[in-house]
Parts: sequence; C-alpha cells; structure tokens
Amino acid sequence: MNTTKPDDYVYTAIDAIDEVSCGNTRKDEPKPTSGKDKWHKLNRWQKVWLVSVVIQKLIIVLMSLATMDFSFAFIMIIIILNVNCLVYGVGLAIAWGLRRVKA
Repeated sequence: MNTTKPDDYVYTAIDAIDEVSCGNTRKDEPKPTSGKDKWHKLNRWQKVWLVSVVIQKLIIVLMSLATMDFSFAFIMIIIILNVNCLVYGVGLAIAWGLRRVKA
C-alpha cells in the first residue's frame, strides 16, 4: 500500500529544484548563505574594519591610475592587506585577553 501523501510529492519537487539551483546533490548539506546574511552576522567593529580595508584598497588603486603603474598598486595592496590582517589579529588577541581577565 502506498502511504505517500500528496504533500510529500510537492516537497520532493521543491527539494529537487533547490538541489539543481544550488548544485547540491545531498539534502543534508546546508545551502550557501548570501553575502547579505554574512554582512549581518558581523559585529560593528568587524564592519568598520572591513569598510576601512576596502576604502584603503580603493584609494591605492585610484592613486595608481594617474601613472598607470598597477605593479605599485599590487604591491601596496599586498602590504596593506598584511598590515590589516595583523591589526585584526592584535584586536582579536586584545579581545581574548579582556575576556580572560573578566572571567
């Protein structure tokens, strides 16, 4: 005896459409989150840091447009990216230390 309800067929069809659109072949794999969801998960300081990094990159590229020397821009972007990662890491270390002191 077939115990499948009509609703099961609808959900199966929707799941199949989702798998095709997301490229997933397994139902238990999570769907990729959108950039908007990722942005909302960041706290205020992470958003400020990310925006400042983007502004720094934009300024360097605009400065190099006048001379069309993009090798300078590439090197400066790498240097600033490393410095920003270092600043972010120091911020994480300070936050971790403050949490340890408070606990």
